[in-house]
Amino acid sequence: MPISAWNGTDATYLGTGGITNAHVISNPGVPPDVLWGVQVTVLPLTRWSGGQTLRLKLDLWCKGVTDIRPVRGGRWWINWKIYRVS
Repeated sequence: MPISAWNGTDATYLGTGGITNAHVISNPGVPPDVLWGVQVTVLPLTRWSGGQTLRLKLDLWCKGVTDIRPVRGGRWWINWKIYRVS
């Protein structure tokens, strides 16, 4: 997403994320205190040259999870969205 460089933007950006195609496994007896999710940090990093864009930092957080496996084979994914708040 293009942005103005050098702190020239007049908008705030928020990010959300979630895991899809995933089967979460935990130790027996642990639920319902099992938590997992994705923290999305929007990074308005400035490049030395060229167009300025937003970058995302995606952190996977888990509590009581022993494994995350794909449901239908292949891979599990992190889906994300960026919202512009002016």
